[in-house]
Amino acid sequence: MGTYACHVTSAGGDDSRVAKLYVIELPYPPNGVAASRLGNGKMVNVSWIAGFDGNSPISKFIIQKRVVPVTGPIPDTVNSWTTEIANVSADVRWIDLPSLKAAAAYQFRVSAVNSVGEGQPSEPSNRVTLPQEGIFENNEKFIFRDS
Repeated sequence: MGTYACHVTSAGGDDSRVAKLYVIELPYPPNGVAASRLGNGKMVNVSWIAGFDGNSPISKFIIQKRVVPVTGPIPDTVNSWTTEIANVSADVRWIDLPSLKAAAAYQFRVSAVNSVGEGQPSEPSNRVTLPQEGIFENNEKFIFRDS
């Protein structure tokens, strides 16, 4: 980025022009991605802080998830991520995900998109574990609560 000047001297005369140069690039990854279970059900809130926009306004965010072990180390498998929501408004910094599978653990990551394209995804969120569901005799669902 900067201001550049060009000065031409010729038999036909002299002329100068000044131009400002802005370099645009992919947006930086969001940071501070955090996931938390809402209530006792299968809803998770994912929040983040937008990174540098690459000198081009962010047009949307993409939320991805992966299923991880409920306990123990989390394997670093790149191909395990799937897109949960591909078009989150650029003004949003959190979202509730209501349709996740019970009795599973998840991590989430977020990437930003600007006019250049999609930037690198964030670091994975913390692990969030959803409770197991059960069924009453009349087919109504209930949630097992942690004691």
